[in-house]
Amino acid sequence: MKRLFLALVLFMGWSWACGEALAQGEFYVIAVPKGVGTAISSLPVEISNPGFYYLTKDMTLAGGGDAITVKTNHVTLDLMGFSIVGAMGSGNGIYMNGVADVEIRNGTIRSFDGDGIHSQYTANYLGLRVLNIRVVDNVGSGVFLRSKGATVTGSSVFKNGQYGILTDDGSVVSGNTVHNNGKDGIYVLSGSLVTGNTVFENSHNGIDGSNATTITGNTVYKNSICGIRSGRGSTITGNTVKDNNQSDSTDSLSTGGLWVFAESIVKGNTVADNKIHNIYVYSWGNAIEENLLTGSTGNGLYFQESGNFYANNRASGNVVNYVNTTGNTNGGGNYSF
Repeated sequence: MKRLFLALVLFMGWSWACGEALAQGEFYVIAVPKGVGTAISSLPVEISNPGFYYLTKDMTLAGGGDAITVKTNHVTLDLMGFSIVGAMGSGNGIYMNGVADVEIRNGTIRSFDGDGIHSQYTANYLGLRVLNIRVVDNVGSGVFLRSKGATVTGSSVFKNGQYGILTDDGSVVSGNTVHNNGKDGIYVLSGSLVTGNTVFENSHNGIDGSNATTITGNTVYKNSICGIRSGRGSTITGNTVKDNNQSDSTDSLSTGGLWVFAESIVKGNTVADNKIHNIYVYSWGNAIEENLLTGSTGNGLYFQESGNFYANNRASGNVVNYVNTTGNTNGGGNYSF
């Protein structure tokens, strides 16, 4: 009994030493020891010095402007599982301009009239990270990072009025769930990696990548226009792209389940039940290989231009399986079944 009592006393002492109580929910939150970092207990707030900052409770921004403004480099902002909430007339949940090496993690940002998280474009600023954040019901975009080399991972981004996630060149967008946003679910600029995301029911494209993007291992379904739309020199592999183009778009610049521009590799995707086209190849220099194309209300694989290569694809249940193949190189192994 004495040992049990001692154990309880030690546990209570450890709990007190760890500082602020943890918020409930599905966030990965580590207790903050007393004296470590700077607590945020009211809004709005400006962060002007590098360091570690953390929330102590759920908070609502009562007036206009931005809830949290980060004005310096080398900041970690941990929401600790809590929420910051906007009101009518509010700006952005978290605003940054010209900063680098900022990490935002573990909490909810919702109901702002601007973006949930916003980084203004400034050339050559790097290293913004958004980890394990829930961004919902903002009038603008969920996560809008005009900063090169950004990372957005493990987050849920939904019911925002503009983009779900938008990032600049060389970014990594991975392991997110993105749905029911007013524009593209995920939009990335050149040289970015989009992987392991689940993207559905967005009002424009599911995933839209600029030139030289790698889009791999995503599940993309029931988006209003394209499931995946890619720029020149991209690699699109191992995705499941199903039941997109809900709007029945016939626009040659944006139609079908998977829209391919030029000089790209499209390999090993499962593309099914998309309206008008499963894969639409807009330009030349593409290699389309080892894809499964089934159940489109129109075409399985459609070539707008000549000068492409296709091989070892399997197509079934489309109105027409392979269309406009003249002038494109059939490498063999393309079957209808």
